[in-house]
Amino acid sequence: GHLRAEIVRGRLESEGFPAILKYESASTMLPMMVAGMGEVQVQVPRSFADKAREVLARPPADGEPEED
Repeated sequence: GHLRAEIVRGRLESEGFPAILKYESASTMLPMMVAGMGEVQVQVPRSFADKAREVLARPPADGEPEED
């Protein structure tokens, strides 16, 4: 969901990765999933993708929220 995606984006940005969220604008207003509506993607430039996956695979540091 949107909140989880914000946490993931924040974690990536704190590590120096440029990250954006991609979602349907209606998904932030409607609390239900309809044919893919509600999906949120965290995107980084392709050249950062492998390193970003490595960062997200590591356990969060103390005090950092988990993405789960």
